[in-house]
Amino acid sequence: MISENIKPNIIGFTRIRNESEIIMDTLDHLSRFCKTVVVYDDASIDNTVALCKSHPIVSCVIEGKEWDINRERAEFTNRGVALKKAMLFAKPNDWLVYIDADERIEYDWNKLIGAKFDAIKMKLFDVYITYSDMGLSYMERQYVGPEYRTILFAYRFHPSLKYHLPDQREATIPSNYKVVTDGYVKHYGKGFSVSHWEDTCNYYANHFPKYARKWSLRKGRAIHNKSDFGANLIHWKDIEHKGYQLTIGHHSNEKPLNILVTNVHMNMLGGSETYTYTLIRELQSRGHKVDLWTNKAGYVSDILRDEYGCIVNNVKPEYDLILISHYPMARQVLDAGIKGIKIQTCHGVVPPEERPHEYLDYYVSISEEIQLHLKQNNYESEIIYNGVDCKLFSPIHPINDTPEKLYSLSQSESLNIRLSGICESIGMEFEANNKFINPEFNTHEKINSADVVVAIGRGCYESMACGRPVILLDHRPYSECFSDGLLTSNIISESLKNNCSGRRFKLKPSDDDIKEWILNSNPKLGNEMREYALEKFSISNQATRYIQIYNELSSRVPIIHDEHTKVFGSPDENHEFLVSVCVATYQECQFIRQCLESILSQKTNFKFEILIGYEGSTDGTVIICNEFQKKYPNLIKLIALDGGGEE
Repeated sequence: MISENIKPNIIGFTRIRNESEIIMDTLDHLSRFCKTVVVYDDASIDNTVALCKSHPIVSCVIEGKEWDINRERAEFTNRGVALKKAMLFAKPNDWLVYIDADERIEYDWNKLIGAKFDAIKMKLFDVYITYSDMGLSYMERQYVGPEYRTILFAYRFHPSLKYHLPDQREATIPSNYKVVTDGYVKHYGKGFSVSHWEDTCNYYANHFPKYARKWSLRKGRAIHNKSDFGANLIHWKDIEHKGYQLTIGHHSNEKPLNILVTNVHMNMLGGSETYTYTLIRELQSRGHKVDLWTNKAGYVSDILRDEYGCIVNNVKPEYDLILISHYPMARQVLDAGIKGIKIQTCHGVVPPEERPHEYLDYYVSISEEIQLHLKQNNYESEIIYNGVDCKLFSPIHPINDTPEKLYSLSQSESLNIRLSGICESIGMEFEANNKFINPEFNTHEKINSADVVVAIGRGCYESMACGRPVILLDHRPYSECFSDGLLTSNIISESLKNNCSGRRFKLKPSDDDIKEWILNSNPKLGNEMREYALEKFSISNQATRYIQIYNELSSRVPIIHDEHTKVFGSPDENHEFLVSVCVATYQECQFIRQCLESILSQKTNFKFEILIGYEGSTDGTVIICNEFQKKYPNLIKLIALDGGGEE
């Protein structure tokens, strides 16, 4: 609450769509500490707009007329429009607060009076529906996941405030602002109702490709006894001493796992090799035991073995989690019968070794281009971008206002000769590292010595993390010389769809084009690239997501005990039993996969088997059944009934 005698001036703003069920609660909440509220309505088709206009705290409702299917773009542009309008109501030293409709803040706003800080990050906790409160209204729920995210909710007015990055939640504030962490936020997005949960799952699954797989798995699981990150729920009153941060640098909540990471080649520097190195180091830093299996050991694997104690090519028969790069390694893992949850990450669409193996548990794509390619081949996948150590790859030296040095990570010597000539013509220093000729492991130092970098793929991400402007350009042996030009906030989200490979726009620049890109590089652009890299490419966040997938998948795998469980209370204390789940099929290709996944997701304290009887199907039913039988040979048995069926 706020003192009635002296009130800080707070302008609230929010972006909403079809929130008629909760919007009045949201506006009532904002009215407790805001003097006015601006609402951006994202083309609602219910009566949300009319409700907003009827509330006395609302001074302006901006009505979006069309719903933008590019949600990453819509998320930041709509918030940006609302922010600009809200700033018109603000005076110097006034404060702005942004919340989504399903968020409720707990904070002593009197602290803003005479504050020596300029912005507030708050700890946001997810509220969940449990069996004990499923019949209550959403605001009566008291159980949350222990994980919190620190999110910027309030900041002092400044003309430079803006939203300008795809999917941006937190406004960009002046770099000299003093930011404190204080206050708590209840996020009811996962705890509103069962039907709302299903709508949320469908929304993210249908409109956010990088989240689609994750949210598809969550359908039908609205009622929780654990968080979506695998931790036991806690009561709201316990958040101060039981809550822990989910963001970069704090992962004490993770149970140590035995993890196997695979990659065909670790004998030289390259995108997937450096990714594997970075992922292993991040997992090790969290206390996980990580082994490496590679067909070509050498330069990179030797560093992991000699400097960080990673066991190389001495694999165990079982792991908790197996993170696989490349089809040959997936085949070797399966042929060796190594047990564990298997996730394959696909890094490209061209080399045959990047194709997915059919008998794995989960698939990850590093770009939308790869995700679409996999989908066309009937593999669903989730996007997790190539992770970068954003602590190692960080700005060390400032960028010159006028570029003085260009650094190239091109794998084409002809392109490097061309770039050298261009730099000479405009009086710039030039340096290059080609992984085939003069590889460099500590590229963060070289990147930081330059004002602009030429690179694609992972080299681009690492340069962005160092706060450097990047020109996407290279000539790889397996593709033509393509370019997306100088990366800016206007094109980065499009270029990212193709892994910043230059294949999005496929430009074929002249020397004059390249000169113009170089001369347009500047420190402001470098800062924007750093912000984007922190949001999208942090290896800490990427590793967290892999562990989350493991938790989600492991909770769905049936528990099969080595020994039969006793049936207490039966006449024979030593009685043993086996439950046989019988499934009869005929022309069920549309439903049989969902049926079997549902059975396999059950948790039991007894042993069971699945007996599938098939008869005369010609629509692919038996092919799907065979797929599951090969995946769970000790659990599933196929029985051909009269009529046979497809092979």
